[in-house]
Amino acid sequence: MRLPWFKLLAALLIIWAIAGGLIFWARGARPTPESVMRYVDEHPVATTPPAEREKVLEKLARQLNQLAYEQRREVRMSKKLDAFFRALPPSNRPCRRH
Repeated sequence: MRLPWFKLLAALLIIWAIAGGLIFWARGARPTPESVMRYVDEHPVATTPPAEREKVLEKLARQLNQLAYEQRREVRMSKKLDAFFRALPPSNRPCRRH
């Protein structure tokens, strides 16, 4: 009589463990302002070859696009992106419209 309840409980625990693991993984995969600023610090573009520089810029763009408005504002206010973009050669700099 106890065996079916034990199997059901074990199955529920396994399902909840898998769901919890997926939620934990998804939260870790989403960029945060801190992870974006760390990425900018770890990938200087002034001495990077052009092909690798493109990859760095594309990954940075993906990370920035995944941030919420307030998070993007936090990154902008930190001024780390300003130095990053100033270090880019003129051919890779984003154009600013006045």
